Amino acid sequence: MRKILFLAVCQMATGLFAQTNDNVFNATTDDGKAAHVVPSTDVLERHFGRKASLAKPSSTATVYPPSYGTGNLISHGGPEISNAGFQAIYWNSSVATSSSTSNGYATIQNQVDAFITSFADNQNWDNSATDDYTIIQQYGTGSPIAPTLTLNPVNSGQAFIDSQIAPSTITDSQIQTYLAGLFSSGKLPVNSNTIYGVIFPAGTSVQLSSNQASCTYFCAYHSGFYYQGTTPIIYAVFPYPNCGGCNPYGYPAADMLTMFIGHETREAVTDAYGAWYDSSGYEADDKCAWSNLYRTANGNFFVQPEYSNGGTVTASGFTATYPGPGCVVPSASCTAPPAPNGLTATPGNGQVSLHWTAVSGAGSYNVKRGTFSGGESQLASATTNSYTDTTAMNGTRYYYVVTALASCGTHPESGNSNEASATPGAGGDFTVSASPGSQTVAQGGQTTYTVTIGALNGFSGAVSLSATGLPSGVSATFNPASITGSGSSTLTLTASSTAATGTVTLLITGASGSLSHTASATLTVTAIGPAPDFTISAAPASQSVTRGNSTTYTVTVTPLNSFTGTVSLSASSVPSRTRASFNPSSITASGTSTLTVSTGTRAARGTYKLNIRGASGSLNRATTVTLIIQ
Repeated sequence: MRKILFLAVCQMATGLFAQTNDNVFNATTDDGKAAHVVPSTDVLERHFGRKASLAKPSSTATVYPPSYGTGNLISHGGPEISNAGFQAIYWNSSVATSSSTSNGYATIQNQVDAFITSFADNQNWDNSATDDYTIIQQYGTGSPIAPTLTLNPVNSGQAFIDSQIAPSTITDSQIQTYLAGLFSSGKLPVNSNTIYGVIFPAGTSVQLSSNQASCTYFCAYHSGFYYQGTTPIIYAVFPYPNCGGCNPYGYPAADMLTMFIGHETREAVTDAYGAWYDSSGYEADDKCAWSNLYRTANGNFFVQPEYSNGGTVTASGFTATYPGPGCVVPSASCTAPPAPNGLTATPGNGQVSLHWTAVSGAGSYNVKRGTFSGGESQLASATTNSYTDTTAMNGTRYYYVVTALASCGTHPESGNSNEASATPGAGGDFTVSASPGSQTVAQGGQTTYTVTIGALNGFSGAVSLSATGLPSGVSATFNPASITGSGSSTLTLTASSTAATGTVTLLITGASGSLSHTASATLTVTAIGPAPDFTISAAPASQSVTRGNSTTYTVTVTPLNSFTGTVSLSASSVPSRTRASFNPSSITASGTSTLTVSTGTRAARGTYKLNIRGASGSLNRATTVTLIIQ
């Protein structure tokens, strides 16, 4: 079985189309099932020598040649999904509430929900600028494809946010088990028209197989399984896209998620059941992956083009003429870029230094200043994501916002960034930073960060340090607790054995008089695993021996929870005129030893219980065997 997921539904078999050696969009999961991946840019460049690219601005639809595959898409008889929906499932709240967003959305969940709502414009394809989703209606020949895409259809329109601890690695079969558990527990209903999209937090690596991991091999994928052996389930997996192979432009994570969700959703609708792919096995979005990426006219969301066979087609209940063949950008018209975020204002002597996160699609920025909150007006223009206001007067508090201007057309302007304020002064200022940006600690353990204070404009004051946002059961100490001028302090976090598990964002604050600055860092607290241990057993359970002879037992040491210690063996309750010996006398980690029991000619006849003990440090484990002397 390759990429055709539900053979019983489609009555199809492996080998329906030719496997090509360069189709890195196909993969096999850890339990042998087919999966369809979005490869990382590194994998594609190694295979094809192509790099990710952006579409050029255009006021009309543009057709680009496909980058992968052979010829047009071909119908292989499987049904399409008529009334599709996308149900977002967040592994935990840290990814749902992540602020790595664009377009002014507060959280990733907000931006993903808005994208699903905007991706399908709810009108049949009509060659409009918002036909990013409905261009696939041309493939609705087996089952009509609706112009709608339902948001979170099986959870009353709400994303499902779980409270799972973020694992360092997770396999596809474990994800299937997790989804089946949501169904069997009644947390989510089962629906074969729904694409269940599982979105993971930062720090979790998804493993398709021993040599296929997220970020290094793929960025997202879709697959399927039968729930309780009868109901086909379509699901898509989205690791957090914060690596270079899955985010070559350094965009906010939400931007890359909308691109991957768009890719997997359109492919699931057109080919989850073995319907549409070309003669080389490439699905619709494969053929245009990572090439001529653009932002939608409806909502300014980041997506990739969709492949169109082109021509006049009667499908999905109507007849229309589609552009192509090729990868179609419905409209890369000149729209305003998203508002900048992350604006900071650092005061100095007669100046304020501003810095913000660069915005994709911005050709320049407008810097606005005021002397009261909300009263900003144009101050200057900047071509990079920083600016120094050298006209600021010491002792006056200033408020700033920044907007982004598109590099195309009439340079439409975004909305305002977050507001930042600062009061310049002759005494200088300081900066606060923390390294590394993320740490993990187990319950009962410790971890450290290095907090660095940088002096600006001759600053020489004493900066006291504090930390907030700590999970319950985690305490913080700084050494030293304050820094004069500039320097570093070690922040030690100690987690109790009952500390709350999960991932949080810490705020590390440096304060000196009226000056206060913060730096953020991520802390993940993991549960304590079971302690290393071992078991001891002996076989057979009983042996008979004639006086003056010997018999043997096999003693086995089995490790538990990664036990690696050395176990010393001994025997007690040995009858008189009888001797017990082990070969070998100790076992490291795991193995067997032969216990030989030798009886004397005058040993007393009878039945005896021999105690066999294994000792390793403070660990003592025992078993018994029966000895019958005749």
